[in-house]
Amino acid sequence: MLAASILVGGCAAHSAKKNARRAELGIGASLAGVLASSLVIAAAPDTKPYSIGVAAGFGGLAVISAIVFGVAFSNIPEPPPPPPPPPDRKPEAWEKTKLAQEAARANDCVRVQQLAAEVQALDAGFYNVVFMRDVAIGHCFDGKN
Repeated sequence: MLAASILVGGCAAHSAKKNARRAELGIGASLAGVLASSLVIAAAPDTKPYSIGVAAGFGGLAVISAIVFGVAFSNIPEPPPPPPPPPDRKPEAWEKTKLAQEAARANDCVRVQQLAAEVQALDAGFYNVVFMRDVAIGHCFDGKN
C-alpha cells in the first residue's frame, strides 16, 4: 500500500519537489524496515522464514522509492535566473558632477542645485559620497550663496 502511494505520488508532475521529498522519506523508512527486520532475524532466529520476506519487501520498497525519487528529481524545474543588475549610472553621474564643479567655480549655484537633483536621481550613493563631499560644490549648499 505504501509503495503504491509513493508510486502514484511520484508520477504527478505538478509537485516534483514534494514528490522527491516523499521518495526520500520512503527510502529512509524502507531502509529502517530492512534494518529492523534484520535485527528481528538476529534476535529471534525462529522468525526467519517470514522475517526474510518482510526484509525483502522493505528492500523492494527502497528500490521503488529510489526510482520514484529519480523521476521526481528529474522533473524539478530549474530556478529562474536572477534579475540583471541595475545599469551603472556612475559615469553619467560623474559627468554631471564635473559640470556642477565648473558651475560652482563660476558661482552659478542655481545650476549646481539643478545638477544636484539630476545626480541624486541617477545614483543616490554617488551623490552622497562624491557629489556632496566636493569642496567647490559644497559652497553652494552651505547657505552663504
